[in-house]
Parts: sequence; C-alpha cells; structure tokens
Amino acid sequence: MIWMDVDTAITVPVNLLPLVALTDGYTIDEGIAYNESGMDLNWNFVTTAGVITQTNVVPTTSGDYDWTHVGNGMYKIELIDTGGASANNDTEGFGWFSGKADAILPFSGPMIGFRAAALNNALVDGGDLLDVSVTQLGGVAQSATDLKDFADTGYDPSTHKAQSDLIYIHGSALTETAGQLAAAFVKLFDVGAPVLVASDVMRGTDGANTTVPDAAGTAPTAVEIQAEMEEGGASLLDTIRDAVTSGSYGLSALKDLIDALNNLSSADVTAAVPTTAAIKTAMEAEGTSDLDAIADAVASGSYGLSALKDLIDALNDLSAADVATELGTYDGPTKGEMDTGHGLLATEAKQDTMDTVVDAIKTITDALTAAAATKLALSAGTIVAGTVSWDNTNASTTVFYSDDITEATADHYNGRIVIFTSGALQYQATDITDYALDTGEGKFTVTALTEAPADNVTFIII
Repeated sequence: MIWMDVDTAITVPVNLLPLVALTDGYTIDEGIAYNESGMDLNWNFVTTAGVITQTNVVPTTSGDYDWTHVGNGMYKIELIDTGGASANNDTEGFGWFSGKADAILPFSGPMIGFRAAALNNALVDGGDLLDVSVTQLGGVAQSATDLKDFADTGYDPSTHKAQSDLIYIHGSALTETAGQLAAAFVKLFDVGAPVLVASDVMRGTDGANTTVPDAAGTAPTAVEIQAEMEEGGASLLDTIRDAVTSGSYGLSALKDLIDALNNLSSADVTAAVPTTAAIKTAMEAEGTSDLDAIADAVASGSYGLSALKDLIDALNDLSAADVATELGTYDGPTKGEMDTGHGLLATEAKQDTMDTVVDAIKTITDALTAAAATKLALSAGTIVAGTVSWDNTNASTTVFYSDDITEATADHYNGRIVIFTSGALQYQATDITDYALDTGEGKFTVTALTEAPADNVTFIII
C-alpha cells in the first residue's frame, strides 16, 4: 500500500511490475509512449464508503496526465487535484491504474491510499511523535492555553479547575444543593476529624460481612475461610469417593474382574475356542452343496466336459474344403445389426456372459489339434488389418484413407465389413461401398459412421 496526500497535484506509479512485450511475455519494454497504439488506461477508485468507479484516462506529454518512463519498464503519470479532463485527486479513498496496449501484456498498478496530508505527515513523514489537534475536547472548543496550562502547571483552583459530575459517580440525580454537597465533602475529607475510617468498610448490611463466620463487622481469617470451604465441599468429595470405591465400575468391581482373569487357566481359554477339526467340519458342511453343484456342471450339462469333447472331435473332423464352403456361404451381419449387437453387449451382465464365452472358446482352442489350428489359420488369414491416415486428406464419417493398405485394384474390398479396433470408434462396424487407390493410399467409402475416425486409429476388414 502506498499513501499519498489528497487534494494536491501528484505523480503516481502506473504499473506494479515492469511492462513486458506481448510476443514472448517476459522481455521488458522501455519504449511505451503516451500515445502508444491500442493504449487503454483506466483509473480505478474506491471511496471509504465502498463506492467503486472507473475513469478512462488519456495520457499526455505536456498536459494534465503526463506519461513518463522511470526506468526498466516502470512508468509514472501526473494526476492533478481538480479540473482535470477525467480523473482528479480530490477524494479520500484508494485508487490504482490498469490498462493495456497492442505491444504489451495487460498491466495493473499498485494500490494507493489518499488521505489528509496531516495524517501522512504524522504517520509517514514525521518522527516519533503523533501530532494531534486539540482544538476541541469532547466537542467543546478550547482556548490556546486551557489544556497546555493544565498540563504544564497542574490543577489550580482559580484557573485550571478539574470538575467531576457527581450524577455519574452516584448513579442517579442528587437532590442536595451545591452548598450541601460542598459541606458534605469538607466534612468527609477533614483530616483532623475524619468521619470515614477503615473499620467502616465492613459495617452495615449492603455487601458487608454480617454473619459468617463470626460476629457482624469482623472479617474472617484465612483459617476460617479454609474450614468453610472444606465443610461446603465435604458432600461432593464423599460422593466422588463412594463412586470410586464401590458401584458397578468402582475399584471393588475392578478388583473382582482382575482376580477372575488371574484365575483363568490355559485349559479355560482352550475350551472357549473351537478346535481345528470342528472348524474344518463346519466349513465342509457349509460348502458341500455348492461343491456338488460345481462338480455336476463341470462333468456334464450343455457346457460340461463331455459336451466340450464332442465339439473338439467335430472340429478335428473338419476339412479345408468344409471351412472354405462355410466361409463362401457366410452371410455377414450388416452395420446396423452389428451396432445393435454392440449396444446389447454394453451392459455389465452381458459383458460377464461374453467373458464366460471367451473363456470357453479359449479352452476349446487350447485343445485343438494341429490340423484344426491350420484350418482356423486359413480363416483368420482372410482378415486385413489397417491404420487410418490423415497425411493427405482428413477423414469424414463416410470416407477415410489408409497408408498401409495400397491395393491397386478398384472396388477390391467392396461389400466387406470394416471394424475399428482403437480410438473413439472402437468395436463399431460398417460396410465398404467403394474402394480405390488415391495418391498412394487406399481410399475407403463406407456407410456413415457416428463420427470421423481419428488419425492413426486401427481397424480390420473381414
């Protein structure tokens, strides 16, 4: 926070940090002129009442708001007290500059507080003493010598009087006259024959000791105070002692529990814990029905070992001609059918079922003979893998290119199905309606996808 005098012409800092170039964000710019291209300078101000304003200021070179470079990218500007074209230093409060220009990053200046010059002289510019005006005390005007004379020479009944308001001392208005009050004070403070002595402090009934522990008017001794405290606290201490020594959670109950624990033998502990044999029997009894059901399912049923053996035998009997015949008559699903199937598999339950099917297929393939594996390899050999390329042309929802499929024959892949194996389109399938070699890349036209495939995503053609 910077403090400055209000109601006077001043020069204030424009920026809190050096102005830097817009191009790299760190090079200090020492050449920003008052009429810099794109200059937009604003004076922000908050009054002590919380009123916030912003005033646009146009810097000058010889006017009310002269703009000057101080050094190392720091700038200052003049601000007059009144009569300026825009902002003036004529109100107490807090202000700061903010702005921008085409060649630099936006900037903001330090917060500046504006207050009376006397406060700055006393709190900032002065020495160890705070100058305070005593023109008035309690709203009453003072002469040039009233307070000074009292401070210099003290109370004087003729000139420097110290008055007290007995209404505030007593707590309510007094009915006595001034003469009666004066006479009473003279009598009260008569040193030769005082009417108020120390013994009077304990006399009477208004707040004085009258009954405990001795006769009225006599202060109790320390021993008497201690005895009274001990007697008053006896019942509470007895209650605490009874609760500690007896009761459901007292010392006696705790002692009985400790004695019982000490009397426990290892045989007692062993008897309370079931044996290993008992635990085993309980576990076997609990799990018998489940294990029997699992054994039955593995040994027989639609997906049991006997059914699996029959399937393996059938696969081993297949010939290459059988595989070729089946593939030749295979009617592949359309894109719509595959999208529907993908949606059905999206639920967790369906995915669990698929996991089960995949595990079963793995079991089958592990058991295949070399001949069956060869037949499956022939089938898999018809699958073509590729990668989407945006090197020459970006893909759309109906056309994409591949730089690793460069078959020269037009319409070579027409009618086949493409399935994406990565990216946002992973598992989505569509059919190929046209194929051509274009600028060294395979160009595929397909039935519209839900979105364009991204560069470098992978796919297969089946």
